[in-house]
Amino acid sequence: MSDDWELIGYIEHRSKGVEANLENVPSWILNNLSRAVYGYGSHYFRGRTFLYRVDFTPSEFDKPNVYIYRKLKYKPRRKRFLKASLLIPLIVLALAIFYSFSYLFAGDTSGLVSNLRDTIRGSTSDFQRSLGKIVKMCEDGTLEGFCSAKKPLFCENGSLVAKASVCGCPEKYVPDGNSCVYALTLHPETRELKYCFSGRERTLQITVYGGLNEYLSKKSKRVFCEENYYIKTINDVDQREAIKELVQKIQMLSNNKDEQARIAISLVQKLEYDYEKLYGSRETYLCRNGYLVAGEPPRYPYQVLYDKKGVCNEKSRLLALLLKELGFGVVLLLFEDERHMAVGIKCFEGLEEYANYRYNGSGYCFIESTISTIVTYDKGEYVGVGVLRSYPKIIPVSDGLSFDSVWIEYNDAKEWQRLKEVAERNNNILSPNDYAKWKNLVEKYCMEIGK
Repeated sequence: MSDDWELIGYIEHRSKGVEANLENVPSWILNNLSRAVYGYGSHYFRGRTFLYRVDFTPSEFDKPNVYIYRKLKYKPRRKRFLKASLLIPLIVLALAIFYSFSYLFAGDTSGLVSNLRDTIRGSTSDFQRSLGKIVKMCEDGTLEGFCSAKKPLFCENGSLVAKASVCGCPEKYVPDGNSCVYALTLHPETRELKYCFSGRERTLQITVYGGLNEYLSKKSKRVFCEENYYIKTINDVDQREAIKELVQKIQMLSNNKDEQARIAISLVQKLEYDYEKLYGSRETYLCRNGYLVAGEPPRYPYQVLYDKKGVCNEKSRLLALLLKELGFGVVLLLFEDERHMAVGIKCFEGLEEYANYRYNGSGYCFIESTISTIVTYDKGEYVGVGVLRSYPKIIPVSDGLSFDSVWIEYNDAKEWQRLKEVAERNNNILSPNDYAKWKNLVEKYCMEIGK
């Protein structure tokens, strides 16, 4: 077998600093270098396939150069003398026996454990000092001139210092000089949101963050290619933290849980429908290696808030998220034939008639998220689709509270449908009495007729 050795890594100390290349060196070799003390010369390590040689040679500086070689492993002839690996345990055993007998003959065993502990501590300190002379490292084991596993820390002159320009930053952080700042709270902006409460249109303000919006925009191209995309975009941890402000403001507007649900529903319905995306979207999606390379994925719910607009599946997921955070039982209703999505909220279980009548007593009441309309009213017509006729795929989001006072909306929705049918039979003309009822419902739910 050839005695040639292949150089696979090195650490050289030069006038400009440390130059190293350890990419091809097995991690267990590096661990051995950081945990043991070696003098100048060659030291050997045997792996499963290769024999490794580490040479420590003097440099013009007060630190050795280190060169790591490898060659195919050979089977050395069995030697009869004691292995070096057993030497240290035997020395420790001998010391223990020596101290034991010394104290026994002296009639005092109380200091035995203490002396052994001091001996071991002294050996450890000597080891650490010797190790520092051979390969300079920082306290976490990072080699001099290298980045720590904890970004952005860099090992320099034996100390860990922040160097984001060299080591980069952890996920969700970006460089700010040599430090890292949390990217998801960068670029705060104020958004004013409309909602209907007690028959009056009102507004509330929240803070949104451009950093989080950008982060989710990039993340969506990966998550879209995974299973359960809709649920994953609702349950995103970073988004959930950012949405807390809005949830808390809704809760502050009323102590009644059903009223909180009504505010959340109206708030999402009042957001602009994104017709530009509807007509300009590319529906040809292509995933490659788990990443979307063709087509624009639907936005995260938080992005809908940030942009103050969205299409049906985006607004529906935002509403589902808000109702979930408010504690309600929620599902998504996916109408695959009509390419439409709505939301189902858990209904009062005591009266079966108030369960969603379209879904055979499923226990979830229909909520249209795209326009201001009445909960349980599912007779609306959609551009290019008309009335929803297919049975939807029900996607569970959360279990929780039921919307117990839904009978109010249920009765209003029936009256709204009756007025619509009367108008259709009479060329869109209602009697003064019916017109007053129609107008009352428009004002009660802050409907935007004609938009």
